[in-house]
Amino acid sequence: MYLINGIKITVFSLSVISMFSCSSNEKKEEDTTQAAADTVTQTTTASNDSFNQLTEQETKEGWKLLFDGKTTNGWRGAYMTTFPEKGWTVKDGTLTVEASDGAESQHGGDIVTNDEYTNFDLRFEFKLTDSANSGVKYFVVEQQPKPKGSAFGLEFQVLDDDKHPDAKKGRDGNRTVGSLYDLITAKDKAAKPIGEWNEGRV
Repeated sequence: MYLINGIKITVFSLSVISMFSCSSNEKKEEDTTQAAADTVTQTTTASNDSFNQLTEQETKEGWKLLFDGKTTNGWRGAYMTTFPEKGWTVKDGTLTVEASDGAESQHGGDIVTNDEYTNFDLRFEFKLTDSANSGVKYFVVEQQPKPKGSAFGLEFQVLDDDKHPDAKKGRDGNRTVGSLYDLITAKDKAAKPIGEWNEGRV
């Protein structure tokens, strides 16, 4: 699930059951955010449509569902006006990206939400695949001209810590799953085994 309290979000190299966000009613500066997604993990699926719904309480609190489990409505490719024609699949209530053999932003490339948010609380579920290396980026700017690889931004790392070499790089584990990539190491984390759903929050 992606719960967002005001953020432009993107999903990448992971399977997502559902996403939702909550927008603050307070007016903020024109400071906008955007999340981008890398495309490097393998496809996984799950079937549980109940994840792609908001409860009555969540709706009252202002949460916004970012992924409905059926379509790519509300999303577009980074640096594009439409959703990528290849590389991404919506099936069995999940949004899944094709593996790209470790290359950044290949196949369908990064995706971002159509809307931009400021104050946010993002909650999501993801599955790791064997040797997965991905993440959920936020506070992303689509720079011009478009740089090679993924868009720049802060990243919630999605990584197979046991098999991907990036887990051993960086400093003090700041490239492991759940970490703010290259900046802050995730504490008290307990990633579930490959193929099981994990919860993330930004």
